Amino acid sequence: MHNANNNPWDSFWQNAGSLGTFGKEQSTLGLPTALVDIWLNALSHVFPTKNAADVAILDIGTGNGVLPFLCVSKLGASNVSAIDQANISPLEQGFNAEITNVLKQIDFYPNTPAESLPFEDAKFSLAISNYAIEYSNMSASLKEVQRVLKDSGQFICITHAALAEVTEHSSAGIDVYKAMFKATNAINTMRDVAAQKNSAEALKPLFQALMTVKNECQTPHHLDWFEQYIQPIAHTCMLLKNGQYEQGAMLNHIAQIGNDAANGCERSKQQVAAARTEEELAMLIKESGLKLLGIDPVTADDKLQGYLVRAEKV
Repeated sequence: MHNANNNPWDSFWQNAGSLGTFGKEQSTLGLPTALVDIWLNALSHVFPTKNAADVAILDIGTGNGVLPFLCVSKLGASNVSAIDQANISPLEQGFNAEITNVLKQIDFYPNTPAESLPFEDAKFSLAISNYAIEYSNMSASLKEVQRVLKDSGQFICITHAALAEVTEHSSAGIDVYKAMFKATNAINTMRDVAAQKNSAEALKPLFQALMTVKNECQTPHHLDWFEQYIQPIAHTCMLLKNGQYEQGAMLNHIAQIGNDAANGCERSKQQVAAARTEEELAMLIKESGLKLLGIDPVTADDKLQGYLVRAEKV
């Protein structure tokens, strides 16, 4: 029917319109203000006796570079490397001149796994990661972090938490995707109408099935995903019903809806799988050879959003 990208994050970062994973709804930074403040507070404790320009920094799972951007623009860092498993290209995303000029000061490494860092031993004074390193084989990645850190170098990350609200939201997204795209066969139904294998009358039972899905949404998270998914489907069905389309373009459009939804579901699955408990994180840090300095809950509106983990190479 349709195929998701081999790496569902490639298309995400090419179309995010923001530096961070929370999207342009949170401004071009793509990071909520509360998280920006948490990061700046955590990072400021690394630099009190050092000139930030002298601190070699590695960001793991950088996306479009939100953490390196903060390090350069807010803290004065000038030696920043940033890796991501995805095929990122932050300088090609059309950000404004102010942001682009900062990004030009960062060394980006696309298609680079955290489990095999392309850097010599003891290169960095600081390694950071924002909702990213946990998507990798975290045991292997943390050992790589330990390897590339200098003695007394620090590792700071914010990770997904097993009981966090964002994890619940992603779980709901998986449920809704299965109900809307698998159970209703929505993509094939629209494609057959576009290819004139079926009349537009075939859309009526599809919409009835989709409304049943809506009525069965159990939580606000489920409803949020339903609203995200229904918009392109509803718009496409309207065009199909009115005959307002060119066939080839419409078939490509329908395939893209399916691909986008499948990639979104895969990202949600990865996020749920990446979420850790506090105890699991502590054990992973210990096994890596790093010294755990602390694990603190990250909250918003009194709801758990993740964990702030701090460790040191000794």
